[in-house]
Amino acid sequence: MAYSQHGHDQLFALFIALMYPVLLVKCHPQCLDFKPPFRPQNGLSFCTMYSQFGCCDSTKDQEIMNRFYSIVDSFDYSLYATCAAYIQDMLCALYRIILEVDEPASNHNGGQLLFGNDGYLYIFTGDGGMAGDPFGKYGNALNKSALLGKVLRIDINNNNRGPLYKIPPDNPFIQDPDARPEVYAYGVRNMWRCSVDRGDPQTKEGNGRIFCGDVGQNKFEEIDIVEKGRNYGWKAREGFSCYDKKLCGNSSLNGVLPIFAYPHSVGKSVTGGYVYRGCESPNLNGLYIFGDFMSG
Repeated sequence: MAYSQHGHDQLFALFIALMYPVLLVKCHPQCLDFKPPFRPQNGLSFCTMYSQFGCCDSTKDQEIMNRFYSIVDSFDYSLYATCAAYIQDMLCALYRIILEVDEPASNHNGGQLLFGNDGYLYIFTGDGGMAGDPFGKYGNALNKSALLGKVLRIDINNNNRGPLYKIPPDNPFIQDPDARPEVYAYGVRNMWRCSVDRGDPQTKEGNGRIFCGDVGQNKFEEIDIVEKGRNYGWKAREGFSCYDKKLCGNSSLNGVLPIFAYPHSVGKSVTGGYVYRGCESPNLNGLYIFGDFMSG
């Protein structure tokens, strides 16, 4: 099939617009505080979808519009009609900041974003870094008022106007005045790679379970199944072993044990995997397969 030079130029320009949008324009900054929505002082004429929220300004709006026309000026009518709206959307909203969490240290950044079978977004955050979760009396992970060391669960559907996310009505700590309503589970150190079990192909048994590898401190790595409201024990416990002996003896923490743990003589940094549900190796069906960054 032959292409004209003009058509090639148009497709190349479209490719650049689609594949390298970060090079074209800086993103609109978004406000985390959305009560009430912050609006541009002078209104927007091009990125009108941001007129009701966000910290956009007319200068940035004009820059984006100019960039848009520099891309589409070489398009013929057909390509413009097909692609212009998509390019506008991409330039105006390369990404949106839904939630920001300050971290006191550079490590333990968490290892997964995923959607559960319920349609909600699950966010897995590290405990804030350093060693031994030294933040506050109990650390971040056991503190339900902190977003660090947690599994968060939020609803980002239909968020074009108003709040950037909503709290699912069955989140476990909505009625707890000392907890953040986003918290779904807590007491995790640095969950690194999580996955949703597709369930048995025939019976659907196991469908929707969330498996995670949680990286340990000095002695043990662990695998957990994430369930609503559960406390996975860190920093009271590392794997099946006590880490902070005083906290470990506190029965009120009501921690749940991992489904599997292994010592650092085997591996030193768990990488979570998947429950095998394929056809090529039926003997593996239903088994959780994971790795270790240090030992493979």
